[in-house]
Amino acid sequence: MVNISLGFYNTFTMMNISTTSPLPEDQISQLMRLVGQPSRILILLAMGEREVCVCHLEAALDQRQAFISQHLKQLRKAGFVIAERRSRHIYYRLANPGLMDIIQTAARLTGNMDWFDAAQNSGPLPNCSCPECSGINASC
Repeated sequence: MVNISLGFYNTFTMMNISTTSPLPEDQISQLMRLVGQPSRILILLAMGEREVCVCHLEAALDQRQAFISQHLKQLRKAGFVIAERRSRHIYYRLANPGLMDIIQTAARLTGNMDWFDAAQNSGPLPNCSCPECSGINASC
């Protein structure tokens, strides 16, 4: 049996979509929702004030590329992260460094400033093969 009402529901929903811009509280809620996931906080902290490639994030977070890429996709879609391809690597950086201020404020409010300071990017990682960490200026 085919559910014909599904088509009518979609048409009805599409006709009633509001074209007004989101309310400020909705925008703030969306920002907090996107940044509020633990893995995304760690990704943003690993970026900090510089640009990093996915292999660097893999080494910093000890997570698989597919896992990190899914989070980066959401961060890019929200406009929080900018991607730039150079040879075989895609480098990511914060679109707005103010995101670090949000995480730092949250760390301060929760009494986790020591964690915040330790979690920020710490330079080259021994288990990362990116040009920055390996000391090679050419693309890998």
